Amino acid sequence: MRQQSLSRSKRRAPSASAVILPDRMGCSWYPCHTPCPGENAKRGRRGFTVIELMVVIGIIALLMALIVPAVMNARGAARRTQCQNNLKNLGLAMVNEAESQKRLPASGYFGKQSGFYHNWVVDLLPWIDQQTLADRWDKDQTYDLPGHVKLASTQIPVLVCPEDVSATGSGDLSYAVNGGFGWTTARGLEQIRGQFDLNSDGQSNPDVGSPSDRDLMYKCGLFFNENWPLGTGKARHHTLNTVRDGLSNTVLIAESIRAGTDPNAEAWQPANWACPAAWRSAFYLSGYVCEDLNCGAGRVDYGRANSRSGSFALEAINSAREQAEGEAPWASSWHNGGVFTVFADGHVQFLSEDVDGMVYAAMLSPQGGQIEGPLAQSATAP
Repeated sequence: MRQQSLSRSKRRAPSASAVILPDRMGCSWYPCHTPCPGENAKRGRRGFTVIELMVVIGIIALLMALIVPAVMNARGAARRTQCQNNLKNLGLAMVNEAESQKRLPASGYFGKQSGFYHNWVVDLLPWIDQQTLADRWDKDQTYDLPGHVKLASTQIPVLVCPEDVSATGSGDLSYAVNGGFGWTTARGLEQIRGQFDLNSDGQSNPDVGSPSDRDLMYKCGLFFNENWPLGTGKARHHTLNTVRDGLSNTVLIAESIRAGTDPNAEAWQPANWACPAAWRSAFYLSGYVCEDLNCGAGRVDYGRANSRSGSFALEAINSAREQAEGEAPWASSWHNGGVFTVFADGHVQFLSEDVDGMVYAAMLSPQGGQIEGPLAQSATAP
């Protein structure tokens, strides 16, 4: 018994201070600090092979290919939404101004003899949270005075579509009011844009004939040039009550990437959001509607108002992308497929660049349903 006890005692694990003797394989039977040769091989870390590394890189590339477009699409959608919101706010501001003044503002104001004053944006400043700018603007002075030029260089976010890559960051304007068929000259004997003969009477004076060119232009557009101060020239403006074709069927404002700032503008006519020049503050229906600008019988084709065929395409929706600043007053944007518009009732609608010309003309005319003769419109806006 004593021998068995001694034998067990010899096999008992040594204390912490005991010397651990290696066995014949060089490894102690008690846990050692230095791994045994076999253990070292098992515990060693193995690196990636080239094939495994390529697989991992491929997976990461695939994930990036899936994620990046989604992120870009989300950002693009956010920019489009902001553009819509801008138009919505401008539409509400315009309606508030119209109700306050009992009339819509002019697209641009000019002195009867000389002077470029301001445009519709200046009238809307109090309604777009820019009362400070409105208080500092002297409407009885021309917009090209140094003080006014400095004010109009202020970048106002609601006036700029985030998708407008032509924006410069100073005094930009991405939107324009609905000018219909065209503008009249600001001074002297008035002529409609490019001597447009809307009533086909062969007269250049827009007040001659029945209906006169001015009467027809009034039915086909919503904003016009006027003299400043008001009352010193001929009246040509609409109210919300004179939109006979329906507020929900008549475009108020649309995107126009060639409005506003122009780095190449002449020094005597600075281009900014206050510029009253017709081609920088309004957008227009294509002049190709009437053959050679004569709207007589058999010479009118509203389909050409938004045609992608030949030279007609120069004045179609989004054609301004390929044209110079200040020389393409057509509805235009950098969105794919069309432009955002706000109607006179305040709703925002995306207008396809392939919309039928007759429908497009009907959307721009506030009284087109009352026109008789060659310029009669049979289509109504949806």
